[in-house]
Amino acid sequence: MSNLIVKIFPAMALLLSVLAWIRPNELASLGFLIVPLLGVIMLGMGTTLSPADFAAAAAFCTDAFRALISFWGTVPSCRERENARLYSEAFSRAVC
Repeated sequence: MSNLIVKIFPAMALLLSVLAWIRPNELASLGFLIVPLLGVIMLGMGTTLSPADFAAAAAFCTDAFRALISFWGTVPSCRERENARLYSEAFSRAVC
């Protein structure tokens, strides 16, 4: 069953994206479902992870740290410094 869902999910996502682009008013009332549906998707992705996947992700912590430093080096030159701070805080919580 899950193999079938994995195979048809990209087609369903593409179809719904096109439908939302063509007729946004019909789908606007379903906006409250975005967070629960993303939760279901993320849970499904999480159940497919193995301990080896976590070990591989831990190996990239130094790369993520370098990306964060690069982010702080370039974004403060932008006008929206508060948004840059918020984005970087969210990013640093999501990494490692």
